[in-house]
Amino acid sequence: MRQILSLLRRFPPTLVHWRRLGQALWLALRGGWRALVWGDLTSGMVNLRGAPASVRMLVWTALLLLLALLLSLLFNDVWRAAFALRPVSFLTVTSAPALAPRPLIPITLGLLALAWAYILSGALAAGRWLKLFVLVVFAVDFFFSLTYGGGSGWSALLLSLQLAGAAGIALIFWRMRGPQRRPGVAFALLLTCTTAMWMAGYMRAWLLEQELNASEAWTASLVGAEVQFMAVFLFPFVVMAGAEIAELAVEMTGVVGGAIRGFRPPARWLALALAAGLGYRAWGLWLAPLIAGEPWNGRPAAWIALALMAAVVGLARARGSERELPAWAMVAPAAALGATLFAATLVVLVVGGGAIALLVVGGEGTTLYQQGMAAVERGLQSLLKMDQLAVAGLVAGWGAWMARKARQQGRNLPAVAVFAWVFAIWSAWKWALASRPEWAVWQFDYTDMDAVLSLAALMLLAGLWATRRLTESRLEWLLAAALLAWFLGLQDFLSDPLSPLFGLLGAQALFLSVGVFMNVMSAGQRFLLNENLADPRRFHRILLYFGYALLSVTITHWQWAAHQRAQIHLIDLQARNGFLLVGLPLAFYALFARTNDIMGET
Repeated sequence: MRQILSLLRRFPPTLVHWRRLGQALWLALRGGWRALVWGDLTSGMVNLRGAPASVRMLVWTALLLLLALLLSLLFNDVWRAAFALRPVSFLTVTSAPALAPRPLIPITLGLLALAWAYILSGALAAGRWLKLFVLVVFAVDFFFSLTYGGGSGWSALLLSLQLAGAAGIALIFWRMRGPQRRPGVAFALLLTCTTAMWMAGYMRAWLLEQELNASEAWTASLVGAEVQFMAVFLFPFVVMAGAEIAELAVEMTGVVGGAIRGFRPPARWLALALAAGLGYRAWGLWLAPLIAGEPWNGRPAAWIALALMAAVVGLARARGSERELPAWAMVAPAAALGATLFAATLVVLVVGGGAIALLVVGGEGTTLYQQGMAAVERGLQSLLKMDQLAVAGLVAGWGAWMARKARQQGRNLPAVAVFAWVFAIWSAWKWALASRPEWAVWQFDYTDMDAVLSLAALMLLAGLWATRRLTESRLEWLLAAALLAWFLGLQDFLSDPLSPLFGLLGAQALFLSVGVFMNVMSAGQRFLLNENLADPRRFHRILLYFGYALLSVTITHWQWAAHQRAQIHLIDLQARNGFLLVGLPLAFYALFARTNDIMGET
């Protein structure tokens, strides 16, 4: 050190030296960002090679709008502090009151019209049943805008404009069947129709406000009614967004682990550093709660769950199963979980709407309404209790079908089938513990899995080191296990309402925003949007995906800005279910199978 200080005194660094040092650091950081972060993200982005200029413009527009909405989602209270609030009323008697910022009402309607233009453009080249489903949902959503309006002459003219827009969309679907050589033309026509429909509905609601002397905020209620209906379609997307947090932890484990191995530290020093890190985590997760008199982490059920998943992957690997999961592997269980809740909620909305219609009739309608809603609520609770088990059985059967198909074709056991069984075991085990009140002491959460994984890795490290069986590959795997346990803890960091930064921004919103961002950035591989680059149908699928994403984020943004607590809680619950029920099995499969993603190999 003295020699270095003496050298610096004799030859002090000049401004040129500092500038060169800054340039070197900048190049190193930029290269590391491209190699470790941005390169990994861009590998899953939508490939626009060969796409028309209109499709490129539409994709970039949707991406920028999504980023702006996600950023605004974090600061949703700014809307409420800066603008006047309007009350939001609904057609259902069970909805909680809400207040929406005034400028957000037309903005949300405009975004809904834009999102529907994307979705309808993508549905032009979709299959018959998907196209029919999109049109039916669009028709039901459009119905809400027809129910809000005054009785003046202007209102009748605006109603005619709404009906003309609907007729225009029907004409476009009749004349423009199949993939379009110029998707931008169809999009422009559809956007004109959807904008006319929604803006005319907004003006009709505004006229009604004037007729009633603003005694009811009908424009806000118009958006609230549409959002309440369309929110049920968010569940699959939100579940996948929650699972993306665990996928991000897997990617970060591979990046950091690969970077550490790239420095080539001596194995002894790496083992000592790993032992120190695992020992520190064991202290915080095991010994510190014991000293403080708190319950231990790492309940026995967590050990059983981890052992079962490890056994399934180990037996499959011994039988020559594949190791690498395709990018779309997460979509099937996440979509199944979200779709079951979507179906249950849709049934409630349909039956509830019918019951409200009976209320309008009067007489026996009130009694029928109460009886019907009570029966629906009991059925919904029963369905939701069986939801997790039903999805586990469905995904397990899907894995068995894929395994049987591979065996008939003489191929190895697919990795997707093994992951499906891991997911089924995890979900069924969690459901069994939650369904029996007497087994409440056996229930566990992610903190228990974190404690189990960290302690198990420390015990394995100590045992292998003591028996001189700690090889380089085993040390790398233990390093991946320690990093994965640490990075999976990001979900607590992102969702902690007491954190200084994220509690201020809104921990729930941040958790969801990160998941949605990762979902959008990996959509090219996740949803097979980069397959068959020369197929013009691919461009319609891209527009359909971005329309669905834009619709989901627009509705979520409205709910957060309007402080619709019940809907926010439900969305947050589904995002966490995506992390716990889909993301964790995916992460543990990657660890036990030693996939390239988690080991940092290419």
